[in-house]
Order: sequence, then C-alpha cells, then structure tokens
Amino acid sequence: MVDDTPQVAVLESGPGNGLRIMNCNAPDQFEFQCREIDQIKKRLEGIEQKRTQVFHLLAALALHFAHYNFCGIHGSLRITPAMAAGITDRVWEIENLISTL
Repeated sequence: MVDDTPQVAVLESGPGNGLRIMNCNAPDQFEFQCREIDQIKKRLEGIEQKRTQVFHLLAALALHFAHYNFCGIHGSLRITPAMAAGITDRVWEIENLISTL
C-alpha cells in the first residue's frame, strides 16, 4: 500500500544535522498554521498592553507637571512657576486644569 500524503524534505539544525523526510498532510499543516497565528496574536496583545501602559504613564506625568507648574505655590518663589514665567496671572485650581485638558 502506498501512502498518498505529500512528503517534504526538512533541513534540521542541531546535533543530527542533515536532511530528513517528513510526512506533511493537510490537517497537520492547518493545525500548525493555527498555532502560529495564535502565538502571533499573543505577542501582539502583549505589545498593545505595553503601549497602553506607556500612554497612561505619559498622561500621568503630563498631569503631574501641569499641576506642579500651574496649581502649586512654591516657597522660594511665593508664586507658581507658570506665574513666574509670565504664562498666567493666577493660581489655577485643579478643576480649571482638568477642564482645559
């Protein structure tokens, strides 16, 4: 009886370096491709989560610096850094800061 499944030559790297013949039928190939797609999806989800975390970190830093410069009176200046730079003429409340964003 002759096996009709296609045969593929695979070059192996490692201790048994050489060429080996591997039977490769369609269902196995499909399952392999599905596993590869799942691995790629998991990698992309991880990248997206990291991008979201970086975005949230940058937003938090921006809010911190805006509060520091516009809402907080500093002892050595006795005014806010934004007032000292001539950007504004008043101390901002946090509500004003959030509403301008």
